[in-house]
Amino acid sequence: MKWVSLVAWIATAGVGIAMAAYWLERGGLGQGGLPHSVHARRLGTHVALAVSGLAIWIVYLVTDARGVAWAAFGVLVGVGILGATAFRIWQRRRLGFVKATHQDWNWPAEAMASGETIPAEQHLPASVVLLHGLLAIATVVLVLLTAAGVGESGGTEAAAGAPRQANVVLGPPTPAWRTNQVPGSARRGQRYRSQLTLGGLFHLYERAGRVFVANSAIVPSQERGATRSDVARLQSWALHLRRERAAGRNPAPSPAVRAASRRFYSGP
Repeated sequence: MKWVSLVAWIATAGVGIAMAAYWLERGGLGQGGLPHSVHARRLGTHVALAVSGLAIWIVYLVTDARGVAWAAFGVLVGVGILGATAFRIWQRRRLGFVKATHQDWNWPAEAMASGETIPAEQHLPASVVLLHGLLAIATVVLVLLTAAGVGESGGTEAAAGAPRQANVVLGPPTPAWRTNQVPGSARRGQRYRSQLTLGGLFHLYERAGRVFVANSAIVPSQERGATRSDVARLQSWALHLRRERAAGRNPAPSPAVRAASRRFYSGP
């Protein structure tokens, strides 16, 4: 969804750039004293925020940092507020002073030719303005859903980089290969080795690819009989061992830890 958001954002920006160019061509910079019109300061701030937000979103795509996604969304909200006020100014002029009908929001050609005080943005076709607005709304919704994590891989397998806990590897991969037997899985029949992480497991597939499986999604039959409790016990032990070794101690595992390790790494 994050890439769809990028496409929507770029499409919105593309239409916006065309509108801004037309606004400049129609003398938008010189209408600072004209009432009920979009002034250069408002438009410039709108454009600057939109470009900044898009840059932040690209940083999110590179880093996959959730905080950066929320920062981009925050900037996008500011862009949307400025855009909504500009739309209100544009619409008020058309439905208020001009009394345009709902069937035709475009100004008559003769009015355009004779009215020197017509604001630059009023020369824009209504269809283009509405297209820009619809694309903007779609972009805001998509960015919000992406920042909130909606649409990420779920079920028994999640995307490798999604949970931040998956980045903390707690042990080596299992020596023996296992086979994916999960019904409906896109990797069914492929071989992998399991690797303990904080919060779950990595399935390291033979044909390349690393898939994260959260603790709550662990299937014992896929881990050669090791249960979720076994995995949780090994995770706790690995963290405890790291702390003890950092303090210069070398503790021995308990019988329960040995049994869980035997089931996870060797199987029945």
